[in-house]
Amino acid sequence: MPRIRMTDRSVKALRPRAGDQVDYFDDRLPRFGMRVSEKGHKSWIVLYRCAGRLRRLTLGPYPAARPRERARARQGGPARRRLRPGPRHR
Repeated sequence: MPRIRMTDRSVKALRPRAGDQVDYFDDRLPRFGMRVSEKGHKSWIVLYRCAGRLRRLTLGPYPAARPRERARARQGGPARRRLRPGPRHR
């Protein structure tokens, strides 16, 4: 899981690896990152814990929103308020 400084320029420069998808995480905002598929599709992601298990939430495709806007949503903006916790698994 490589860590990079998430800026618009750094995200544009991310390239896919043959036969693999890669998750890049922001070095300033824990658990916030970008998934790059082997075909070059980019999606914003957030890791979170639910019932003790690590989960991944896809926020949407790049470039639908800039890194700064996604970071604000992750820190408690309007997008985060729309997310409701799912049912607990035992």
